[in-house]
Amino acid sequence: MTQGEFKVIVGKYYLLEDEETQQEVEVAKIYVHENYPGGIAPYDIALLKLKTPLTFNKWVSAVKLPEQGEVQIGNAVLSGWGSVSKTWDLRLSNVLQKVTVPLLDNKSCQDEFSKSHKAPQLYDSQICTAAIDEVSACSGDSGGPLVQFENNVPTLVGITSWGTYPCGTSHKPSVYTHIMINYHLIFIDKMLEMFPKAIVFVALLTVAVTERPRVGLQMPPILPRFTGPSSAQVVGGKEAPVGDYPFIASLQMFNSHFCAGSIINNKWVLTAGHCANAGSLNFLRVKVGKHNMQKNESTEQTVQVAQAYIHENYKSDVGPYDIALLKLATPLKLTKEIQAIELPPPESEPTGEAWLCGWGSISTGRYPIMPDKLQHVKMEFLDLITCHESIERLIGFSPVHETNVCTGPLYDQISACSGDSGGPLISRIGQKPVLIGIVSWGIIPCGSAGAPSVYTKVSSFIEWIEKKMNN
Repeated sequence: MTQGEFKVIVGKYYLLEDEETQQEVEVAKIYVHENYPGGIAPYDIALLKLKTPLTFNKWVSAVKLPEQGEVQIGNAVLSGWGSVSKTWDLRLSNVLQKVTVPLLDNKSCQDEFSKSHKAPQLYDSQICTAAIDEVSACSGDSGGPLVQFENNVPTLVGITSWGTYPCGTSHKPSVYTHIMINYHLIFIDKMLEMFPKAIVFVALLTVAVTERPRVGLQMPPILPRFTGPSSAQVVGGKEAPVGDYPFIASLQMFNSHFCAGSIINNKWVLTAGHCANAGSLNFLRVKVGKHNMQKNESTEQTVQVAQAYIHENYKSDVGPYDIALLKLATPLKLTKEIQAIELPPPESEPTGEAWLCGWGSISTGRYPIMPDKLQHVKMEFLDLITCHESIERLIGFSPVHETNVCTGPLYDQISACSGDSGGPLISRIGQKPVLIGIVSWGIIPCGSAGAPSVYTKVSSFIEWIEKKMNN
């Protein structure tokens, strides 16, 4: 995302509604701290210069910066519209939330993380809040304020940087960029001298720590994407030929891709249950006819969702029956670039070549890198016994179910990843694509050695699909 595509909206209370109090301005320039290397690291701070000054009033005002040498102790207040879910499902809050949290000194914070495998390194330039009563920052809070109040005057103590998943239940601290540290203040002062007005803070890091290989839903936060180098490929794959997958759909909120789906006719899209469970239907959009996410394409169509049908036996999080149908508010206009995919015969077993396509992360590391262009990769079908044993060997248990289908290879760093959720796993019988699976879950980090990707087996749900569509 370039600075020209950034907008800042202030004076908000309800995230998803237009309000008389709000102001919207474009960003003229972004200043990232020179020492920030990316990922979980110190110097996670940036300044946004706004194109036009804000109008200060009762609903829009500036926060005070701390004095150099101030020591922050006691409690602080965290606010934001971040996810309020304590599971792997992402649920952004429509209403601005706040919570009082105790500050935690860095030694105690490091001690808490050190209880886990592969503990992240903390730095003097960071500040923590303790995990109390399942309270924490979460996806969507990144870059937001941690403040302390004195005589009802807020002082900015920290900028939300990173934490561990699942939010609130990992019993780990939340980590912030510490505003008080001298070199941060020098950086801020330098920018404020150049541009004394229209400055907004933002943190760059929007991903969570992966403590060890673990099972998880493949859905990223609805946040500005990381963009990888142009030569980067899907995990083990490459850019798909334009138009080869006319049945894939992008599920979006706030113009950001978070899941995929498959067109099964001009009124219905099939996806994962955890994708349909991500937020209010009022803000869910389905984009089809897409290849490059960073461009408006003449082939694309965008439609709203009238109704979502999540399988009655899906219990959220990682598990079986992870399937949903989206009924579109208006029918799609089927074209060369927008087509329905054929469903398999009921209870049939997959045959032929397996292919996965999507806009999911292309990274095999801890931090997602989301591609602009549609990617695809050839996979291998795995039998359920091998799949179950592979998962159990990695994490000590296996949620693999008879209504799942799995793919490998297990040792070539080929897998589905964050953002592929809900998308199609197909088999080509001749030149005809058939929808075999719906991306459901896998092992994080993506492409972990010995780790299969797990899908909802579409042939197990043909009767359910037909029943919902006919009703």
